[in-house]
Amino acid sequence: MKQKKKKEPLSYKEEHNRTLERFRKSSRLLIWAGALNVISLLVSIIQFVIDGETLYFYFCFGSNDLIFRSLMHVPDILNKFIALYFVIIVIIALATSAGAILLGVFASQGKKKPLLGSLIFYAIDTLLIIPCAFVGESYISILLMSVIHVAILFIIIFAVYEYYKIIEIAKRYGVLKQSIESEEKENASI
Repeated sequence: MKQKKKKEPLSYKEEHNRTLERFRKSSRLLIWAGALNVISLLVSIIQFVIDGETLYFYFCFGSNDLIFRSLMHVPDILNKFIALYFVIIVIIALATSAGAILLGVFASQGKKKPLLGSLIFYAIDTLLIIPCAFVGESYISILLMSVIHVAILFIIIFAVYEYYKIIEIAKRYGVLKQSIESEEKENASI
């Protein structure tokens, strides 16, 4: 009979680094979502120009899809002002993607406000998929967008969990307590 090896407890450095790596990977997801938002829009525009049928915003942010579909209800925008429509939606996609990418970059650096901001942004963006049904988005598009958004949202929630786990590990090993006490002493002497 083979005996199982006893797992040796991880050192602070090992435990911290493993958790930090999981945090960084999951917190960077908003960077990829922002890039996918623009790429998806450009692919949709190219498909529309080639076959002239429908614009599909499957992989765009829910807020963008809502705005893009709402703009389609402006009279003659898809007939007389199609170039202007494309310019407007590309600018919107670039702006929201830039904001999402910045949130992702700062969140992956361990900054709490951008991390929580990315969670709030993406939760709101996920909820904004619902009104897309009222401005002409298809059921399949809404379903696909919802699945993708919920998966990404869970990964961002995991990033927040890992962020707080890093803090808990530092407190457990006394690393964070020491730095807080030294800051309090410095502040008291000022």
